[in-house]
Amino acid sequence: MRKSLRSTLLIASLLCAPAIAAPSLVAQAEIAYGDYEFIEQVQIQGDIQDSLLQLVDKQLEDKSSAVYVIDEIAENTAEDTFTVLVSLYDIAPNGFAHQFGEVES
Repeated sequence: MRKSLRSTLLIASLLCAPAIAAPSLVAQAEIAYGDYEFIEQVQIQGDIQDSLLQLVDKQLEDKSSAVYVIDEIAENTAEDTFTVLVSLYDIAPNGFAHQFGEVES
């Protein structure tokens, strides 16, 4: 009963969410142990004085992936710029079902 209720609530929340939302930042460990599939890698450049997370969020707001991980941050102090390399991931098919133990492996 509890699994059914949780699944129903999860599905309802997903249906009520906006169709296009910016990906969320997650830790690399979550990707390693979760049900995610790699989509693409994006390189973002900005001024060293800018907020790194705000710049990344703005650059990724039109991406349709679920989450992203910051792979690398490099600074160029001579030019006062930084480069951020991020990987985008989507939830793998049956990802939620595996989390709730509803799919046998």
